[in-house]
Amino acid sequence: MYAPALTPLQLGDDMPTPRPPREDRRVEVSAITRARTPHGERTVRIAGLSSRTALLLSAEPLGWAGQCIDVDVPVVGGRDLSVMAGVARSERYREGHATTIEFLVIDAEVRKKLNELLALLLTDAPRAGETPPSCVYDVLVAYGPTSQLRAHLQEISLGGLSMRADERLPHDTVVDVAVPTLRGRLLGLSGRVTGQRLSAEGGYITTLRFEPLDGTRRTALGELVADLMCR
Repeated sequence: MYAPALTPLQLGDDMPTPRPPREDRRVEVSAITRARTPHGERTVRIAGLSSRTALLLSAEPLGWAGQCIDVDVPVVGGRDLSVMAGVARSERYREGHATTIEFLVIDAEVRKKLNELLALLLTDAPRAGETPPSCVYDVLVAYGPTSQLRAHLQEISLGGLSMRADERLPHDTVVDVAVPTLRGRLLGLSGRVTGQRLSAEGGYITTLRFEPLDGTRRTALGELVADLMCR
């Protein structure tokens, strides 16, 4: 269904590189699907996807800013989800057109399926050189062998986290952290200390790189990061 995305150089050196707003982080994908436009049905490639927007590549223009189109998005279970979207930007490149669309989602079930798809994409094995998306998450976490210590989480990604802790922790120490999710559960994670620096608010900004996660915890972490991206 989804495959590693082609890079801009593979698509053509003169391809524009539309960037979403800073708060809207797309996952790179590559999926062939259909779009229904005012000028008829078009074959498109989804090259980037978030809960709010998508980047579509096509041989022909899909529309111009302000027009509405319907896009079939392959979701979990092998089905296609038809989603209405508005064209935000359309640009030409050597092999066709790059169109940025913004989803117009009203139905809660459609939003749920998009979020599930995003979580699944996030939990796939990262490609070489890819930086996992990091999300700001201001919440109190417990850490230590018996979760007796408290710290203020600052950011979390599929690869690690940063938190403000009161104590010094030796470099490369493995630390267990219990992170509350937006779904009312606690997620237990283990990570190695990769750095500490003094915080202006007191204590130390501590960064951890996660130890290898089993399938269940990786899925739960992907759901948390997707939930944070979709807020």
